[in-house]
Amino acid sequence: MTSTMESIIESLQRTCQLMVQEVERSANTLATFEESTSVLKKAEGEYKGHRSLLMRTRRLLSTMQCQDVMDRISHVLIHGAVCCVEMGWAAKVAEEAAWSHQGRFKRT
Repeated sequence: MTSTMESIIESLQRTCQLMVQEVERSANTLATFEESTSVLKKAEGEYKGHRSLLMRTRRLLSTMQCQDVMDRISHVLIHGAVCCVEMGWAAKVAEEAAWSHQGRFKRT
């Protein structure tokens, strides 16, 4: 009976050691999960920051594109107005020159 009891005690000790090992593995796994969770939360924060920056950049580019179109339209309109004024001025000068030439021919 002593040998049976010793065998049972040895078996229980091995079982206890295995359980301790499994608890240690579980603790290590839990620590790894906690570390991974921390890294993922940090990455999520960085992602949200980059996403926010990307959205602001997109809005800024859109605004700049609209401003570029408005600047081009303004340039065309101003250039057209200047050309019209110059053409009107040139036509007026030509008309005055024609009148003055007609006046010279009539006097002679």
